[in-house]
Amino acid sequence: MINKKTIILGMIFLFVFIFVLSFTSAVGEVSHCCERLKNDDGEAGAWCQEALEDECFTGNNVDCVDGKCASVPTSCESTSYCKVGTCINNLEGDCTPNVPSQVCEAEGGLWSPESSDNLPQCRLGCCLLGDEAAFTTQVACSQLSSDYGLETNYRADITNELECIASATSDDLGACVFERNFGRTCLLLTKSECTGLQEASVSGDIFDNYYGSEKTLDGIDSSTVSFHEGLLCSATELGTICGPRGGTTCVSGEDEVYFLDTCGNLGNVYDNSKLNDDNNYWKFIQEPTCGIGKDSPSCGNCNYFEGSTCAAYDRTTDSSRPNYGDNVCRSLDCGWYDKDKDGRQDPDEIYQHGERFCITNNEESNLGEDLPGTRYFRMECRDGEFIQEACAEFRQEVCIENDIEPGFSNAGCVVNRWDDCTIQTSKEDCLDEDSRDCSWQEGHSLFDEEGKPFATDENDNPGFCVPKIAPGFDLNENEGNGAEICSLASTSCIVKYEVGILKNREKVLEDADWDERKSKCVENCYCIPGYKKGDAKEKYEKDDHLFDSYDEWIEAVTSVCSALGDCGNKDNYLGISGEERDLISSEFIKKPNKG
Repeated sequence: MINKKTIILGMIFLFVFIFVLSFTSAVGEVSHCCERLKNDDGEAGAWCQEALEDECFTGNNVDCVDGKCASVPTSCESTSYCKVGTCINNLEGDCTPNVPSQVCEAEGGLWSPESSDNLPQCRLGCCLLGDEAAFTTQVACSQLSSDYGLETNYRADITNELECIASATSDDLGACVFERNFGRTCLLLTKSECTGLQEASVSGDIFDNYYGSEKTLDGIDSSTVSFHEGLLCSATELGTICGPRGGTTCVSGEDEVYFLDTCGNLGNVYDNSKLNDDNNYWKFIQEPTCGIGKDSPSCGNCNYFEGSTCAAYDRTTDSSRPNYGDNVCRSLDCGWYDKDKDGRQDPDEIYQHGERFCITNNEESNLGEDLPGTRYFRMECRDGEFIQEACAEFRQEVCIENDIEPGFSNAGCVVNRWDDCTIQTSKEDCLDEDSRDCSWQEGHSLFDEEGKPFATDENDNPGFCVPKIAPGFDLNENEGNGAEICSLASTSCIVKYEVGILKNREKVLEDADWDERKSKCVENCYCIPGYKKGDAKEKYEKDDHLFDSYDEWIEAVTSVCSALGDCGNKDNYLGISGEERDLISSEFIKKPNKG
């Protein structure tokens, strides 16, 4: 029988045995610094991890030292490849602490064993980007400057964010107050200019640019200079000799009329209602509230794009004398242009600054036909004057006009895409506005070799595709294809007559007037001058005639001819008539059998 003491000793022995085995196993597995861990799939994984040797990836890898990943039985801090330091990433523009050297270099960074606080390029400073600023590192500043296409302007001497932001607003205007010749005076300057005045390092150009060359630096006590952002020199709390109501002025490069104070400094935009306002309007720099200054005697809020600019008042030019000062918002509108040349001033012929419209050189009217010699022009109202721009000669360009808004037009010269109109065989292709500028003429067509219409509409009715704007031809040169183009519209009409079989047919027609000829007409009677439906013998009147009268036929063939270019019987753009000819031919047939 086993006693209790024996059982207890046995349990103690078993515990000791298990502890010894576990201790022995732990001593046998030494920790390694894995340059790369091994993933579940056997490939390279995480960087610089301490693990058992069989957990390390020791195969080939281009990012590892010498192309083969290492495994060393020591801590990672003791290795060269996993020692941590600062990684400078020029692409991202940042400095990252505690990054292993090999990880940094594998990602394209520049590694340093130094702390980021000890690296000049990683210290915080002021990055100036135009009129903005960022408190960041020199590396990040270089990247930001590159992103915005600016030169790097990094200020390492600015060591706090508030000072950095303030340095970006150095162009803000304000009152620069100082003692001069034992008197307290003021100039309206930018912060940087006032600072230069305080440091006695500013050039006389400040005064030349803003207040005229008579201003100098003589007598200024630089130790008394102070800047007051957003305040005007006429602000009473500044205690200077400058007060309100010193007149008005125009400033080069600015549209508005400005108040002047008694020292000649700029004030706010002229507003006659604020003339005696001794409070905010003569104290703070602020935006105008008087509305549109164009032709206004009381408001100097001019705007070039809305048709006005600052100018010295001229009673022969300006409609209103200013209530105060000698400057006005002069209108840049042009007024009346007799576009249709009728001598009457129509409401839609009054043009504002910036408006553009189309005209031609036609003597009778700019709105008439495209006669031989006609040329298009774009007219622009700019700074109170009409400026003319010619489109390409021979109507290879035409002027197109439309309204941007009611009462304000815009126009421009565009290419006249007419050259392939006559070869279109369908109405649909003819009117394809994405490809050409053509129009469709009903009822008249060229004919192919089989006598069928060359071009038809969707119902197979004959037609002809012609330019929407007829081109012009250079008639002063022998070269060119004007005659060839005009010949496309040449047409003939053979009229058939009925005469007695025993009569001299030539003599009968030669002696007959047009009315008698119409009575003897058998076919194509509409080609006889003066013909109207019903003039021919009743039995020869047909319902399928192409035209019901001579005038209708002439109008159809003339319109096609005119549309092709400088063709046909036209007056030119000076009103001089072209040559007109009627060519008549006849053919004789036997009288049809009765019944």
